[in-house]
Amino acid sequence: MEDRIVQLYETVLHHRRHAFPPYFFYGDEGMRQAATILRYVLQEKKKWNREQICLEISHDLFAEFRLAGMLKTYFQRSVFTALNNAYPNEFQPWELVRARRHVFAGPAGRETARRAVRWMVCERLSHVDSTLEKITVDTFKKYHLHQLLFTFYGGSPLQALQDAGFRSDLG
Repeated sequence: MEDRIVQLYETVLHHRRHAFPPYFFYGDEGMRQAATILRYVLQEKKKWNREQICLEISHDLFAEFRLAGMLKTYFQRSVFTALNNAYPNEFQPWELVRARRHVFAGPAGRETARRAVRWMVCERLSHVDSTLEKITVDTFKKYHLHQLLFTFYGGSPLQALQDAGFRSDLG
């Protein structure tokens, strides 16, 4: 089944076929097909590992691989939503460096920033109270979160940690 989907995709990619059949990405079956194609592009065509996906995936990649229409129509132009369809719950929206333009925007932006700080501390730094005091701007840079640090917290790791619910006696 997946071989057939990839073969059809290759005909579209190499212009032997003008486009995907109508409603190819519609419904549950269509979402599975979209996931198969995106995994194929990332793993077989680009040969990216997880870190490279986080650093490089963007709208441009979808355009380059003739998937911009799929992204627009079925994923509301959201690179994260398409990626989450292909790799459920393996990525966070703030990890996608080139595709997170609106992640910290709007009314939900502050809460997303809190979630990102908690993710960094608990998932990436294996939260230990003594670790919190060692978190610096460079720590946020390492996890590509320095933008939120300056947008919401005036560049203060201490304020970010406190707002995310960590000890208020830090500092």
